[in-house]
Amino acid sequence: MDAIQQEARHGAGLAPGGSEEMQEWSALDWDALPRGLREIKDLIGPGAALILAEEYGGGQLYVPCRIRESHPLVQLIGHEKVQRLSLAYGGDKLHVPKVDAIERQFRRRRILSLRQTGRSIASLAREFNLTCRRVRQICSA
Repeated sequence: MDAIQQEARHGAGLAPGGSEEMQEWSALDWDALPRGLREIKDLIGPGAALILAEEYGGGQLYVPCRIRESHPLVQLIGHEKVQRLSLAYGGDKLHVPKVDAIERQFRRRRILSLRQTGRSIASLAREFNLTCRRVRQICSA
């Protein structure tokens, strides 16, 4: 099963779905994300890293030295990726960053896109549960 199929199976809120969402994912600024998430991405790929961040973000994840097919991580991201994690972090607890930075990037893009279509600052503030001041800051950045 490839990473996209695993993400779809996972049913995560951040997992890419249609072609429009895939374009958003390809434009994701990984440099703006936490260093730990970038390291995980470099080790197991972006899709699996995001799945781990959604599932375990903000906490610690014990990475086993020996992997069994029945292990929850194998079910989540696949044996090969868990094996890579195990080689790098086996026997340790891995801090998995939260996905807040990713969500902020997507929110910012969506606000800018809607603003370009003529939506008012006030309506965007209501829709995204932000203040008008914060929407103006996002639009002027």
